[in-house]
Amino acid sequence: GSRVPLAPAARARLRCGFTQERAERWAMAPKARRPDGAFCDLTRERGVKLYYEISGPNKAEWQGDKEEVLFMILGSAADLRKTADQQYVNQSVSMFKVLTYDHRNTGQSTIKDEPCTMEDYADDAAALLQAVLPERLPVHVIGISFGGMVAQHLAIRHPELIKKLVLCCCATGGVGGMSFPIHE
Repeated sequence: GSRVPLAPAARARLRCGFTQERAERWAMAPKARRPDGAFCDLTRERGVKLYYEISGPNKAEWQGDKEEVLFMILGSAADLRKTADQQYVNQSVSMFKVLTYDHRNTGQSTIKDEPCTMEDYADDAAALLQAVLPERLPVHVIGISFGGMVAQHLAIRHPELIKKLVLCCCATGGVGGMSFPIHE
């Protein structure tokens, strides 16, 4: 049979131990694309509209009845328009349906000039989950940095929404927590 022409990155994989067949499969893999985003209107319940994105799973063996949802709560300066914030999603999207969002007062979500508590952030996250993926609850939750603080408060206030909780590089948040409040 004919060989697939390999791009330089795929040829480099041959040098790194990939077989010819595996390098060809990698070369033909669909390119990752940014997921379509949407706004969840929580104005009545929470006074905000939250921008969110859902993507994955990209690998067939993790789709269908094996599909698991990962609710990824990013840091305080996260903005899903930033490539740097997409790196976390890109690491997980092959095996999970990933739901992520911009917190209130960040990114494309509602910006309000008023005090906000960790409970507000946690309740926003809970309302988003319940509005967007109600049939998939409970879900896996990973919180990164400030998102880890939000995830802890989500677990305390809404434990029924969480299947597993992973916390990455975070403090406890709230009174006595290291990086709260964030908008001073």
